[in-house]
Amino acid sequence: MDILPLPDGGLRFLEVPAAFYEQLSLLSQTCDPNDDPTIVARLYPHPLDPNEEPKDREKAEEDWSDFVRPELEAAFDTHMLTVMNDLAEANLEATDDDPDNSDDEVYYRLEIPSDHTHAWFQVLNRARIVLAMKHRLPLSEHPLGEDEEVSLQRLLAAHLSDSFAEISEILVHLMTDELS
Repeated sequence: MDILPLPDGGLRFLEVPAAFYEQLSLLSQTCDPNDDPTIVARLYPHPLDPNEEPKDREKAEEDWSDFVRPELEAAFDTHMLTVMNDLAEANLEATDDDPDNSDDEVYYRLEIPSDHTHAWFQVLNRARIVLAMKHRLPLSEHPLGEDEEVSLQRLLAAHLSDSFAEISEILVHLMTDELS
């Protein structure tokens, strides 16, 4: 897979393997915390320190529940819609470098316009958070116990998280260049 900058400040992904494109197309499922309270608390941390007793705690908690969190959720839904639309516009490319090979690999070409980089960053970051919490990542911080076996699902989650981190790093560079 090659990632190239676009003149407008966006990105072009060339030769995206079909398997990775499929994982990208599942980002809405990957980002879903499935109502796991620990993951939800990480995505939407409570704004008040439970040890503090502010005068207006009840009002602050009500405002958080009624206004702030729904706005954060709606903003994320908008980001996800942008990402899903970009993925829907990806072009399918088949390679036939080897005429004797009937199993031609399938690749996609994907573009992220500059005004979509923030949405992609938000979605990939959330995917990494959810993957990390569901699968106890990174593996270096959550090594296997003596009687535990590594699962293919956990290895895939680690690989996806690393891939999403690499793309996010490129997006951060693009966004910081926009600001300078």
